[in-house]
Order: sequence, then C-alpha cells, then structure tokens
Amino acid sequence: MDKLFHFQAESNEIKIKGQGEQQFYSDAEAEEKPQAKKEVIVKKDQPEVGVFKLDIGYATDEYSDNENLSLKATSIMNNSKLSKFKNLSTQKHDGEDNLNQEEDLNNESSIKSTEHSKLKSNKSNSILENARKEIASTSQKNHIIKQQDVKFHIQLQERLVDSDAEAKKIVAKYEIIDSLKNHSYRHLIFSNQIAESSFKKHLTLVYRGIIYSTKCLKGPSEKYLASKKVMLKRPQYSKGKTLLLDLDETLIHTCSLKEHPDQILKFKNEIGGISNIGIRIRPFCQEFLQKMAQFWDIFIFTASSSTYAEAIINFIDPQRKYINGILNRSNCMETKNGFFIKDLRIVSGSDLRYTILVDNLSHSFGFQIDNGVPILEWHSDKYDTELKYLMNYLIQAAQSNDVRDFNRQNLKLSELVKLTPEELGI
Repeated sequence: MDKLFHFQAESNEIKIKGQGEQQFYSDAEAEEKPQAKKEVIVKKDQPEVGVFKLDIGYATDEYSDNENLSLKATSIMNNSKLSKFKNLSTQKHDGEDNLNQEEDLNNESSIKSTEHSKLKSNKSNSILENARKEIASTSQKNHIIKQQDVKFHIQLQERLVDSDAEAKKIVAKYEIIDSLKNHSYRHLIFSNQIAESSFKKHLTLVYRGIIYSTKCLKGPSEKYLASKKVMLKRPQYSKGKTLLLDLDETLIHTCSLKEHPDQILKFKNEIGGISNIGIRIRPFCQEFLQKMAQFWDIFIFTASSSTYAEAIINFIDPQRKYINGILNRSNCMETKNGFFIKDLRIVSGSDLRYTILVDNLSHSFGFQIDNGVPILEWHSDKYDTELKYLMNYLIQAAQSNDVRDFNRQNLKLSELVKLTPEELGI
C-alpha cells in the first residue's frame, strides 16, 4: 500500500519529511539502500502559506434506526342483556254473582291495562337505560381512541422531525454547495454531488501529490527503466488504448472481517501462508468495467502484492471478460522513503498518447502527470457515484487524439503547482 506523507509549509519553504535528495531508486542506487535523512527543504516562489497537514481519513455515515411506531386499537364490547318479564295471573273467586263477576271482569281488565302500561313503561325504561349505557360505553371508547390518536400523532410528529433532520444531513452531505460551483478545481470530483469537506480533502491530497511529484521525484535512468519493461497481453480485439486502474480505494476497499465486508477471500500471502481478506466493492464497479471495455484495453496497476491482486480480480472478473492483466508492486518504482510510483513507460507497446492511469493517489502517476486521472478515494459509502460519472470522462478521452492534451485542458493538474493552498481554499 502507498504510504501517507505530510507536507509542512513554513515561510517560503515546503518541508517534506524523508530523503534529502530527489527520491528514486535508480540502477546505480539499487545495490545499497541508503538511510533516509530527516528532511529536505525545497525553495519555492510562493509567499508564506502557513502550516497544513495531510488528512485523508473520511467519516462514514452513521445511520440510526428509528423505532417503528404502532397504534394498538382497543375494541370495547358491551354485552347488555334485556330484563325478563313474568306473566302475571289473576285469581277468580267462586260464589259471586254476575254483577260481581262483571265488576271483577272490569276490574281485571283495568288491572291488566295498568299492568300492561307498567310493563311497557318498564320496557321503555330498560331500553333507555341500555341506550344510556351504550352511549356511555361508546363515549368512553371514543375517549380512549382519541387519547391513543393524540399519542400516535405526537409520536408521529416526533418521528417526522427526526426524519427531517436525517434528510437534512443526507442533503447536506451530497448537495453541491454554492461556494463549490465556481471553484476552479470542482471538476476533480466527477459526480454532480459532493460534500464540501470531502471535496477539500480530495483536492488537498491531489495538490500535495502533484507538488511531491514535481519537486521531489527524480526519473530513473534509461538502463533501469529498460530492466522494468513488461509486455502486456492484449485482448483479441484490442482497442489500441490502454486504461490502467488502481485497485485499493479506487475499485475496492479491504476491511477487517468485523466490518461486514461484501466478500471474504482467501489468498496466499508473501510468506507462503493463507490469509483471509474482507473486501467491499465500490458502487458501479461492474458497470464501469463493462462499459470501459468497449473503449479501452483494461489492466490493473496496483502497489499491492501479485497474489493479493489476483485473488481480488478473480472475484471481480472471474472470466476475465474485462480485465486483461495485472501489474503489481514489483512493477512499481519505489522511492527511498517507501512511496510507490507507477511509471507508465514500462509498458511495452503502449503509446502514451492513448494511455491513462486512474488512481486515488496522484503521486502514483508522478512521472506522467498528464496521463493521470485522480479519483476520490473510496472506503464504504454505498451512495458513491464516482465510477458512474467517471465513465463519461473516459469515453471522451478515448475519442481524443492525445489523452495528455485532453487531460491538460480538462483536469489542469500541472497548473496546481502554481497555486497556494489559500488560493485553492484548502
């Protein structure tokens, strides 16, 4: 893996920790690796710009799971029963005359009429009582439901507030901030959405990589360069254009097994043992490779070991439909302080007019800045769209007469060394 480095600008000087001379292993220097000196001071014409440190760590989104709200409706049932009425009987007395019988009949009729009225009244009262009970029960039930509705709406309102806050955070993360729209290097982020903090970190990394490349790198001798030459196996129907892709933080990210990787792979490590690695695949990786294979001959160029790279590519593209070969750490130029540079001249038969290297570390293409395309480094953001939008840029580049001219006009990386961090707003 490429190591991190820090620049420290004080007064009119840039201090770079590491070797005191231009850092590169040439054939003359390869026999004995010298000890790294403490620091080198490189004069520059820019005025004092203060102190700045490299910081490329990105925070992941934190998502909080809201509790599900549920409304439990309580059904209240009233089983009111009607009262039972007994049949009333009348007694008839023997030995009475007809008059008495007639009177008794009249009295009996009157009693029956009175009792019928009472029964009717009692029945009405009972119905009214049951109705009152039913109304009271319904009122109580409605009151309970109303209370539950109020509680539900309060909880729902609280949830909506939380959702709005979450939505604002997401929008703030991905919205194009007005101050970035007119930034002279906004184009270094290919997606149409980016957080200001992520943009500034990416620009800082690119800026320092370009400064390091132009101020500190010493090119290898022709003899040493010839010893590093490799012949890549081209596809049957070659496009005549070479696209070299970095692996870590460009197409994938390795993580521990506790970090919920997309896939756990086994590979043979450098000491001969078997190791497990967890990897995450960058969003749109498959679509990106499939589309780019229509315009470019695709190869991986990584600073990692060959067995590590093989294990990952075997998973990403097992049938080698898109990726035609792998360049690994042994194909890199290692500086005296341990940085790996990917010199594109080692690829035999590759015309630099039609060769591009995509890498999240700009010092990786430090010997051919105009052939390099820096990409925002990726760790775990599942909403990342850089590869999706990078496709459009690389399709246009493939159609140009010289990708170096195309990159100079669009990326303007060589012009970064003329600017100060204050002018860039980083």
